[in-house]
Amino acid sequence: MRKKISTTTISTSTTRMMLTTMNSSRTKNHIKSDGSAMIANAQNRLVDDFDCLMLDLDGVCYLGAQPVKNAIETLNCMRAENKQLLYITNNSSRVPDSVAAQLTSLGLSTNDEQVLTSAQATARRVREHFPSSSKILALGGEGVFTALRNEGFDVVKSADDDPVAVVQGWANSIGWAQLSEAVLAIKKGAQHFATNLDATLPTERGETIGNGSFVAAVRNATGAPVISSGKPEAFIYQAAQQMCMAENPLAIGDRLDTDIRGANASSIPSMHVLTGVNDAREVMLAPPAERPKYLAVDLRDLLVPYPQVKTEVDAHTGEGQARCLDSTVEISKHELRVDGVVCSGVAEESEVAITVNAYRALAHLLWQIADCTSERAALPVLPKFVVTN
Repeated sequence: MRKKISTTTISTSTTRMMLTTMNSSRTKNHIKSDGSAMIANAQNRLVDDFDCLMLDLDGVCYLGAQPVKNAIETLNCMRAENKQLLYITNNSSRVPDSVAAQLTSLGLSTNDEQVLTSAQATARRVREHFPSSSKILALGGEGVFTALRNEGFDVVKSADDDPVAVVQGWANSIGWAQLSEAVLAIKKGAQHFATNLDATLPTERGETIGNGSFVAAVRNATGAPVISSGKPEAFIYQAAQQMCMAENPLAIGDRLDTDIRGANASSIPSMHVLTGVNDAREVMLAPPAERPKYLAVDLRDLLVPYPQVKTEVDAHTGEGQARCLDSTVEISKHELRVDGVVCSGVAEESEVAITVNAYRALAHLLWQIADCTSERAALPVLPKFVVTN
């Protein structure tokens, strides 16, 4: 006998939704760059359920030196409504003033009190272990040194100074000499802290060595454990929540393994946007710890209601269907249909355009199948989805 599991995933604003009046997840938005013009039906918007937006930077607000499409306009809209905005970054090399200045230069007025770096979070973590004025051996950029000094620590650069801790952050100047000082200090008893453990660092030329790779080199030489405070650790989100004194924050990011995993570890609702690292297919195949609560194309999805997603899965066969407003997806006999169109049987790198509601429905369906069956290996090959509005 087949066992059916039926679930409904809803947003927290469901009671205020008027789904019968909507044909899609978006209304036509007319927002000036300063955020002064608002959209219709504002009382139904996703953003209204939250008192603070905790935003990743690269891939959410900007890409390198360029703003992400629709990001600045949407966030200026939030500023006009006095919505709290807090920017959280794993980039430990920069001071908050520098980050705020970059956002301001892109047209989004920001001050340093709205920025939380992994260096700041780490300095606060160290402060929980050691009193101010303690000697700390620091590796990294100015962001690391400034954060530690602001917490009252005596920053040193040599193991011969007998530091009680090593704080390891990223800088493009780090080499054998700096890493060796860290190893010497840790072998003498210093506790090892890292701002973040990102193995790679995205640049305009591609993926380069990140802080996590430097940390791994030190750990390989010492065998000592390391305490990390940046994403995906819960600590940085907890520090952010304390900074903004938010009761109902929303974390927004483009990376599943840092932004979304960290928010989930902190029990903070998260929204993933498709403007950065992870694409729609990767979201659909994400493990439970890296699944966002809300799926969006970009930040404009904050300004409209978030629709229901209803799924029904046969746990015996691994077949099922899901619906999100006007979009329906179905997996049956290893065949995938999206709004009646067969999307399986194509090359894995083929591009298939789907609507944002179909994307939401398919992601929830695949998550449900993965969680309640052992048939994941038999799922249809997923093409590369291009999500459209």
